[in-house]
This record gives sequence, C-alpha cells and structure tokens, in this order.
Amino acid sequence: MVHRRRTGETLKGKERIPAPAATGGGFRVRIPNGVMIFEAGNNAKKADGTYELRDILHRSPYVKIQQGKKAYRIPLAGNPALDK
Repeated sequence: MVHRRRTGETLKGKERIPAPAATGGGFRVRIPNGVMIFEAGNNAKKADGTYELRDILHRSPYVKIQQGKKAYRIPLAGNPALDK
C-alpha cells in the first residue's frame, strides 16, 4: 500500500493532469523519469453478473507508476486486492 504521507509529499507542488476517460478516469502526476496515474477502477458487471474485469486490482482504486517501459500497479485503500 502506498503510504499517504509519502504520496502527499510526492504530489506536493506537482501538476495534476486529467487521465484519459478510456482508463477509468483519475488523474496523472508527472514525477522524475515518469508519471503516476491514479485510477478509480472499474467495478462494472455484465448482464450475467460477472465482472467486466477479471483482475481484482483494476476493479477498485489503484496507482500506476510508469518509468520508461516499466509499470508498477499498487492497490490503494478500499481495493480488494489488499485482502488477498
């Protein structure tokens, strides 16, 4: 889990850039050598009751840290992936 104080220090004074709608909303913050993308997730279900997304990480809040070609996805508070 991302530590709130550390995240707040990272974001202090940074420009927030709205993330594209195709990614589920959220916003981006530029960091040295990359970007942090905060996503709300997509908890939508299909008509048959199954989730549109199989991966539980992407169903609830998470942050994606991209540096070059490497990407790290970290679940945030309220994400069921933290319970696993």
